[in-house]
Amino acid sequence: MNELFLELAKQAPYMVIILVVMYMLLNREDKRDEKRTENAKQLAAERQTSAKELEQMRQKHEIEINTMWASAIKNLVDSQQATAKTIAEALDDHEKASQERYAKMSITKDLFEAAKERLKK
Repeated sequence: MNELFLELAKQAPYMVIILVVMYMLLNREDKRDEKRTENAKQLAAERQTSAKELEQMRQKHEIEINTMWASAIKNLVDSQQATAKTIAEALDDHEKASQERYAKMSITKDLFEAAKERLKK
């Protein structure tokens, strides 16, 4: 092969120079394509990693929002339960006070009736 190449170089030196330059250009293009492929793979990996990180951040944010909503609703429910308990206690106290008043009124009414009967006699 070397002898063939040497003979060709003697017969057509410009053709050999063109072939060598073409070989060098093709080699350079192959290396450039390999480098582009490596860069594309690296960028794809970085995009995938970035997408995963963004998804994790989104999920974390969503969990925080849901936790805040749950906390707010729990506070509302607790507040309503406390209010209902306070109202029930106030009604119970009012009912006891009313019973006491009615009991006193009944005693007073009985005393009043007894005093009327006494006056009549």
